[in-house]
Amino acid sequence: MEYSLSSPLVSLQWTPPAFGVVKINYDASKMQDITDTGFGCIIRDNNGTWQHGCAGCIPDTSALG
Repeated sequence: MEYSLSSPLVSLQWTPPAFGVVKINYDASKMQDITDTGFGCIIRDNNGTWQHGCAGCIPDTSALG
């Protein structure tokens, strides 16, 4: 099975939050032939220092089917 990107690659840069605030970045993905959805997140402070993170998968329970 072949997969391809449907949009051009974009260069992104992380922007720190204000002093005393943390920033949560997250993402999730689901492949068409796999029933689980994978996710991950990272929490960083205003210096960009890693504070906490998580990753895992959840079963497909979409109400939209």
